[in-house]
Amino acid sequence: MILAELISAFRDLGITRGENVLTHSSLKSIGDVEGGAATVVAALREAVGPEGTAMFPAHTWGRNQNPDNPPAFDARASRSVVGLVSETARTTPGGIRSLSPTHSVVAFGEQAEWLCGAHHLADTPCGVDSPYDRLCLVGAKILLLGCDHESNTSLHMVEELANLPYHMIPGFAEYTITDIDGHPVQVRARFHAWGTPRFFNRVEPMLIACGAQIHGKIGNATARLIDSARMRDLVLEKLAEDPNYLIVA
Repeated sequence: MILAELISAFRDLGITRGENVLTHSSLKSIGDVEGGAATVVAALREAVGPEGTAMFPAHTWGRNQNPDNPPAFDARASRSVVGLVSETARTTPGGIRSLSPTHSVVAFGEQAEWLCGAHHLADTPCGVDSPYDRLCLVGAKILLLGCDHESNTSLHMVEELANLPYHMIPGFAEYTITDIDGHPVQVRARFHAWGTPRFFNRVEPMLIACGAQIHGKIGNATARLIDSARMRDLVLEKLAEDPNYLIVA
């Protein structure tokens, strides 16, 4: 695929100018893309236009991170661990990277600064005032491009809003990270607990039935486009009924 074909495919899927879209992706699932990951990033930015916001995860989490072993996060140099498209977005000029030592995002466009600006102040990595939470306040979409809900970080946001007991390691780490200008920033960070198996794909039939998720094709990849606020509200309702709704029985 070339740039123009990708832009057209994103528009056909339902992404319009002025929208705010967070994309999780698998480049190899799309097939042959001229220019590779950089073309995917450019196509998504063009699809939403300068009046919209294109967002990408730039996560730096690791299983060995905890309050006693916090990561050394530098917004200028800490590489994304969640794929080539996200890492390419991280190094693309013009983006704003949020300051989370584990779950940062990179955003381009109209609302990038507001969406990312308070991430280092959030009580949990994906909770209130994180970009994942603020996306819901601006009618944003989540695009799962060649991946499924197992890659949907915003479901961790819902877990954190619901204060589920299995999700977070108790306690905070207070330490210094480095912002994009090389300045030190003090953070009070919490960390995800590992070991509880999730079943995030359980949400898909409900989202489709309610019209909160649509499907399409981008090259060879299945694309899922999800209304972030509707997903949050629907899953919160399920978690109020059953706190174990998102984990493997």
